[in-house]
Amino acid sequence: MAVLTVRKPEIVMLNTIKIYCESCKITGTTTYYEEATASEYPYMTNKCKKAARVTFTGRIYDEDTPMRCAMYITNNNGNKINQIIYRGIKFENCVIVGFKIEDNGINYVTASITVAVPNIVKSA
Repeated sequence: MAVLTVRKPEIVMLNTIKIYCESCKITGTTTYYEEATASEYPYMTNKCKKAARVTFTGRIYDEDTPMRCAMYITNNNGNKINQIIYRGIKFENCVIVGFKIEDNGINYVTASITVAVPNIVKSA
């Protein structure tokens, strides 16, 4: 028999913005450079690891102006965040690379913020 559990949202700080994070997705890619050969099979000449992308999705509360975070993120898009800690994992030297913020007319906004993580993910 499966046991159902309830987990409270994890609080994630992006500089001054507090996100009640309900989900987190980490993706990573590596670029491979190929050259054609006479045998018709490609030859891998080099590879380059790209920065991982971490997307935090959740709610941002602000009693007076919940859209203040949209202004902050828009003005700081592309800027560095020194560190983010999520469930015991530390991401260092992150850069905001994308976001989506939606106001549904209630006292919080739903947000999805993506950061690039160039450094190795460490335990907090």
